[in-house]
Amino acid sequence: MRLFIFLYPEKSMLLGGHTAQQAIQRMANKFVATKMATYKKRSKDIIFLDDFLDHLENKPQDVVFLIHWGPDVAQLLKRLKGFPIVYVAHSTNWKFSVPKNTPIIAVSRHSQAYWGKHAPYNPIYYLPNIIDAQFKNTTADREIDVLIMKRKNSRYVLNELAPLLKQHCRVKVVDGWIDDIAKEMRKSRVFIYDSSEYYQSKNVSEGFGLPPLEAMACGCHVFSSLNDALSDFLEPGVNCHQIRAGCSDFDLQAILSTLRSEGHFGDAEKTVLPWREPNVCIKTERIVISINHFFDGLSMVAKPRSALSKIISHFLTRDTQPNHPPQLPSKDKSTTENDLYSFTYSDYDKHSYDCNTPVRTKAVIH
Repeated sequence: MRLFIFLYPEKSMLLGGHTAQQAIQRMANKFVATKMATYKKRSKDIIFLDDFLDHLENKPQDVVFLIHWGPDVAQLLKRLKGFPIVYVAHSTNWKFSVPKNTPIIAVSRHSQAYWGKHAPYNPIYYLPNIIDAQFKNTTADREIDVLIMKRKNSRYVLNELAPLLKQHCRVKVVDGWIDDIAKEMRKSRVFIYDSSEYYQSKNVSEGFGLPPLEAMACGCHVFSSLNDALSDFLEPGVNCHQIRAGCSDFDLQAILSTLRSEGHFGDAEKTVLPWREPNVCIKTERIVISINHFFDGLSMVAKPRSALSKIISHFLTRDTQPNHPPQLPSKDKSTTENDLYSFTYSDYDKHSYDCNTPVRTKAVIH
């Protein structure tokens, strides 16, 4: 197995995509050796990419680089050309293309469909984010009627709906990064999330949408937008309510009605079970094995191509040197005498690593 190097701009970034990538690394580390490396800011005891590349000049196939940070992906793809690379797509629409033979890991089916359209012949895998065990439904008192996260929420929710709700119930608006947001969710009855406006303004997609699913796991009634990857798991009328489908008074009455009711959509734990770590770990193991096998196949195809290049070069240069009798190329580790007389790609017919690879090629010496 190759060493899987997870690349981050810097070690500490309080952002969802960063923490989700760390969770993927933690799971992958159960099955392959992994290392964290940064490429913008140096950190103590963490590999810095420039330093690491200096030691890999002669062994580029010994590692796999996993990149994810949308604004930097295009630059990293160019910088790491020639190395095995995997792109982990936490969101979409970053306006870059992914080279052929670069596997893509999508954290949502929405992202998987996007890359299935824009990179249809790249290996594509679906590996969803994890809902941590701390996000669970408890019997604790629900002292917060409505919980709203300011980050990514719409102006409609923050400036119009929240003030209306505060006239009728206990509303808590949390700002910034909350380390123990699970604790707040476990104390809340309703959770409101409307990220559509935010992602439209950024012109990128909601890559997964952890907060509504985490709130659902904590037993909250979720009122949410349905943009992008949120539709992977949200079903209005089945496990959530759609926000902003009518006027603000309609939303107000729907939320107040929910607060008066003791009903719920069903077993929250059953709903989020596919995103719990044991189930996601099963997918992780299969994916890292498949990716390693894929790069093994590319390496196998590259070696005979190198041998064939030497043969072709020999015939092209032989006629330009009339004073020297024709000689067979000297044997080396990658070329045998049998290779020279009959070379075939038949062993690789079953693979589809490169659509341009000839199915069978034979060089015959006269």
